[in-house]
Amino acid sequence: MGIESILYSSDSFYFYPTIAIYGPGTKTFGALLDNINNLDVDESTIISIPCGLYLIDYHFGPYEGIQDHLEKLRNDRSDLRFSGITYNFNILDQFNSSNPEKYLTRLELQLNQ
Repeated sequence: MGIESILYSSDSFYFYPTIAIYGPGTKTFGALLDNINNLDVDESTIISIPCGLYLIDYHFGPYEGIQDHLEKLRNDRSDLRFSGITYNFNILDQFNSSNPEKYLTRLELQLNQ
């Protein structure tokens, strides 16, 4: 879907689970599409999450705390080599709860192999 400033103009934001993709100095958004055969989507714009090893954790609370959570994970697991890319899946978000303290986000930190 792109950067945050255009996120809300995409129908995908409202109809599919949102993925926030953090990279070194970047933050973009995508949507989790489970079956593209029935969608009116330009397939050349679809990017797949690469296969590989990931450290999985969950963040409970507002989105603003995710960066600190990721930094703590990287520090606590300095024995792992992280790629710098994380995929963050909204599980409970503003569509499920009006209280950001109750948001739940799945964090997937990509590991270098």
